[in-house]
Amino acid sequence: FMVDPDGRATTWNEGVHRLLGYEQREFLRQDSRMLFTPEDRARQEPERELRTAAEQGRASDDRWLLRKDGSRFWATGITARLNDRAGRFIGFSKVFRDRTDEKEAHDRLRDSEERLRVALRAARMGIWRWHLPSNTQRVDGSMARLLGLGEGEVVESYEQFREHIHPD
Repeated sequence: FMVDPDGRATTWNEGVHRLLGYEQREFLRQDSRMLFTPEDRARQEPERELRTAAEQGRASDDRWLLRKDGSRFWATGITARLNDRAGRFIGFSKVFRDRTDEKEAHDRLRDSEERLRVALRAARMGIWRWHLPSNTQRVDGSMARLLGLGEGEVVESYEQFREHIHPD
């Protein structure tokens, strides 16, 4: 959708309805700041975004936004400066993409990885990775300590890895 230089909606489309929940009559002329969370409004993020787009031609970010019903969704947003044919600044184009499912999956993965790190530390275990095509090895800090590797010492091959394992 498009907004004027002050950030008020000047256009509406089905995507606005589908993603944000607004009908045309209730969306047009509304301040686009309403889509930002109270936290982002308090930090003046809507103003920063418009200023950046006006000065640099575009602004993009990933952030929580609000739907009409107040629910939040994780969005990738792009705000681009619009000029008329004479090159005069006339407003902005705003495009959002709902990435909530991706964000939630990423957060679950990050949490799972953190739980694994804690469990490995508590169990005094480490991680060893062997990339078969290149025969290269990688160990995390816990595994390096278990293998008795010195600071900065690396294991570069499977044979070197085996040198640090007790024969029994």
